[in-house]
Amino acid sequence: MTDEELYQRARARVRQLRALYLHVAVYVVIMGFLVLINAVTRDQSGSYMFGGHMYHRAAGDWWVIWPAMAWGVVVALHAAAVLIGGAGKLDSWEERKVDELVRREKDKTSV
Repeated sequence: MTDEELYQRARARVRQLRALYLHVAVYVVIMGFLVLINAVTRDQSGSYMFGGHMYHRAAGDWWVIWPAMAWGVVVALHAAAVLIGGAGKLDSWEERKVDELVRREKDKTSV
């Protein structure tokens, strides 16, 4: 592998890490904002205002847990793909598959 190829792979890895860090930062900021909204719009009895109407739920109703969990799964999958090296493994799989298909075509034409 040439120095240029190593540099390009390292650069691609840095881009992946930067995207992951940005995703985590946006998640933390948005979830913090949603927790604040949830805390401010409900009272101790579990009531909250929405669209000019007062809704009543059992005490301790924190709806913010649902978007936090759903988006948290997405962030975890993103982190797993980047930290385990999913994109790099896909690249090497593509190279192996291309080599295999080229080999098959050569075998067909040589017979």
